[in-house]
Amino acid sequence: MRSQFDDETDDWKQQTPIPIDRHELTPIPVETFQGWFGKMVFAVADQLEAPIELPGFLGLAAIAASIQGKFTVLIEPGYFEPLNIWAMVAMDPSNRKSSALKSMVGPLIKFEQEQRKSIQADVEQTNSLRKTLEAVIAKKRQQTAKLPVDEAKIEAEEIAKLESDLPAVPVALRLLVNDCTPEQIAILLQRHGEAISFIDSEADSLFAMMLGRYSDSPKLDIYLKSYSGDALMVDRRSGPPLSLSFPLLTLGVAPQPGLIQRMATKPELVDRGLLSRFIFAIPKSKIGYR
Repeated sequence: MRSQFDDETDDWKQQTPIPIDRHELTPIPVETFQGWFGKMVFAVADQLEAPIELPGFLGLAAIAASIQGKFTVLIEPGYFEPLNIWAMVAMDPSNRKSSALKSMVGPLIKFEQEQRKSIQADVEQTNSLRKTLEAVIAKKRQQTAKLPVDEAKIEAEEIAKLESDLPAVPVALRLLVNDCTPEQIAILLQRHGEAISFIDSEADSLFAMMLGRYSDSPKLDIYLKSYSGDALMVDRRSGPPLSLSFPLLTLGVAPQPGLIQRMATKPELVDRGLLSRFIFAIPKSKIGYR
């Protein structure tokens, strides 16, 4: 028995897709961006003579980078949604994308720099102490190797204790990544509270990594799992496996429209629903025409 849904699906399948470069989409309503954030979006858009979607989408990604993993939204009883997003605003070159990125993401970059500076002295001191203790352990291990087995076992326990007591080198909080392999993303997620973000004025390197720039096949699991916060175990060629319980990744990119068209021809991206996870905007340029 056929239903109305089946008929509607058949109608949809028979429709001819509308090329994104031949269709002018309805602009995002200005009231979409509210409060202090809306004021910032409008100010940046006005200064750069850019559509509000450009600073708006990059700004939403910057906010998500700040709060993902700290808050979730209760949609209905038992149904929570994380606050990371995948945002893509596609525009041709010379539309002030880099300037918009600096305005909206600049505070995060400055925060990261301040974090690194604040612990720099501790990092240098701890590294120096570790080198000294590691040298002591190495010498002790050489001496232990010459002892009888019974005595060596006792010394080995002391060496293990010294290694376990090595001070941990402080790590500055990291919010943003660029040109990062999938394996390195997993490492950074584990190191920084299972939340990291890729926000850039382009997206070529991002999709190149997804499609396997340094491997023979696409590496999509870390991206797909980190979109919805699904647990993931990553087995690495070098180093111990990584266990991620609630990884979250925010993506905010502003590529050229042609990149979207090229990525839409990649079955590995389309079939696994990766592209459908983005919120898209293709605003009309304000550059003008000659």
